[in-house]
Amino acid sequence: MVLRHRSFVQGTRGDVLAVWLIASVAQACSVAHAQGAPDARAATSTDASVAASRPDASVATTRPDASAVTARTDAGAASPAIAAAPDVVAAPPPPPPPPPPYTGPRPYVFLRPARVGPGLVADQIARLFRRGLATVESCYTSVLATEPQAHGLATARVTVIAGGVGTVDSARVAPAMTGFDACLRAALGAWEWPNPRNQPAVSVTMQIELAPVPPANPGHH
Repeated sequence: MVLRHRSFVQGTRGDVLAVWLIASVAQACSVAHAQGAPDARAATSTDASVAASRPDASVATTRPDASAVTARTDAGAASPAIAAAPDVVAAPPPPPPPPPPYTGPRPYVFLRPARVGPGLVADQIARLFRRGLATVESCYTSVLATEPQAHGLATARVTVIAGGVGTVDSARVAPAMTGFDACLRAALGAWEWPNPRNQPAVSVTMQIELAPVPPANPGHH
């Protein structure tokens, strides 16, 4: 009986010791786990921060691609060009249309005897006028196309120098006719005048009668 009781007591003590050891180990593991958890959380937080600071694939997709950068570059390059464009200058108005062609009869254009200085004679001017008559008629018919009753007396003064060059000092018709004076000046300036003899310059005065139809007594005005 005594031996059996001792064995029972020893067995009970062994069980208690085993339980105590298991409990101690469990407690030690719990403490170790509790102390290591912050380190793990800190490591996890640090890894997340590092990962967030690195340009991963998701971050790269939010960056503008090459086409967007090119579009902005092109737009930026175009803006200065537009801003630097010069002001548009309005085109000048078109010239007035030419007068209608003259369809009436041939007008009367008659040269009175010219007054000339030494070095030329009136006959030379008369022959020159006959050669250039068409140009004077053209000036007059341009007027008759819009002013059918226009008539008058044109007076021109020309200085002729050596070489047969004539400078038109004045050309005027009375009553006035639109555009005739300028046209007559241009026509006389283009003529080849006689070369003055023994004179550096000769003054010539011409009077030209103008009428839509010949007068009753031509050349006697």
